[in-house]
Amino acid sequence: MLVGPRAVGKTTTAVRHARTVVRLDRPAEAAVFRADPDAALARNLAEPVLLDEWQAAPEVLGAVKRGSTPTSGPGASSSPDRSTGCFARPAAGPGWAGW
Repeated sequence: MLVGPRAVGKTTTAVRHARTVVRLDRPAEAAVFRADPDAALARNLAEPVLLDEWQAAPEVLGAVKRGSTPTSGPGASSSPDRSTGCFARPAAGPGWAGW
């Protein structure tokens, strides 16, 4: 997760490394992730996936976490490249369940 002040190039930098860009500040794209974030992430999205403006659909963070959690045994995961497993809680605004 990239965090930083506005207008410093976070999205521009991330787009250079992403194969799929989901812009959650666009109502149509956000609606898909709000309705069923797990199913939206399970689509065949070319990885790495950039979820830009995730705060517009914070439900997506739980789905990312579930998608990157080991499914059995130490280090096991059904989708190891889905996430780095590193998340930063925003300084302000709604929290994420479990934080």
